[in-house]
Amino acid sequence: MSRVRADSTTTRAARTPRRAKRSTKMAKRLASTLTLAAALAVAAVAVPAATASADVSQTPVATGCPTGTPPLSLAFLASQGPYQLPFRLDAAGNNNGIICAHAVPEAARLAHCGPDCPVPVLYLFRDDDSSAQRSLELGR
Repeated sequence: MSRVRADSTTTRAARTPRRAKRSTKMAKRLASTLTLAAALAVAAVAVPAATASADVSQTPVATGCPTGTPPLSLAFLASQGPYQLPFRLDAAGNNNGIICAHAVPEAARLAHCGPDCPVPVLYLFRDDDSSAQRSLELGR
């Protein structure tokens, strides 16, 4: 029986360094995995923040147009095709020669007026007159 104990003790003693080595390897692997996960989390947060700050657009107060609807001059629209509505909208609004124009997709243009459409781009128009802009001009 003592021989069995000696063998089992020897075996345990022989296993202990292997377990310690395996434990150290696992700890290192866990540390590197956590470091990689933390780096990816920081990158995931930093990339959208950098992208958002790099794309600075004019505010609706500065242009009078909602975000995503750029201001276009009536002279530009007159050179592009027989647009009539923007001239009427601007004349009824602040009459400054600028209109907000949101371009609709090509498929919508083709569905609305067909392949022989007289205008190259179909827009949703509105005047560039905003209450926030008027308040700034009036000093309110």
